[in-house]
Amino acid sequence: GDPFTIRIAHGEQGWVTLEVAGSVMPADDELDEGQSVIFNMRDVGWRLAAEEATRRSDERFRALVERSSDVVCLANPDGEITWCSPAITNVLGHQPEDMMGSRGRRFVHPDDFGPYTRALLPVLMTPGASTQVGLRLLHADGTYRWFEETFHNLVDDPRVGGIVIHARDVSTRHEAEKRFRILTQASP
Repeated sequence: GDPFTIRIAHGEQGWVTLEVAGSVMPADDELDEGQSVIFNMRDVGWRLAAEEATRRSDERFRALVERSSDVVCLANPDGEITWCSPAITNVLGHQPEDMMGSRGRRFVHPDDFGPYTRALLPVLMTPGASTQVGLRLLHADGTYRWFEETFHNLVDDPRVGGIVIHARDVSTRHEAEKRFRILTQASP
């Protein structure tokens, strides 16, 4: 039948988790033996502990990403977005699934295409490279917001396999700096 899991006491070491599988052997008339059952048992405690650790790690990562005020996206080596954190909804009004397959430049203010392209292209072509650029991104409501975007080429990292894009809304800071420049230029 199908394997099942049991826990048994194991001396001073506590409990051991075993996976048990059984097979029924037919009766052997020549040996005058009746039907018998063969059990195969193996310790699977290490596997269950690893699965639990992975589950907890995934839940922790998900909780951190879902509550972040920064947007994190992953793009393939061609620059198409393959994953985007849920923060994009709060920050830019877009749904993560709506970002899939799009290129980031679609959201870049036309006046910022130059700096965006100059920052991104070398990163796309160089595994391990990273850079940062300030630019405006299109919100779902049609307005633009100021962002600092950081690009990291982790294409060669098998755990990632793409370009990590980290975007932080700096609109408030940008407006404060702009007001400060205006005030300092206007004062005698």
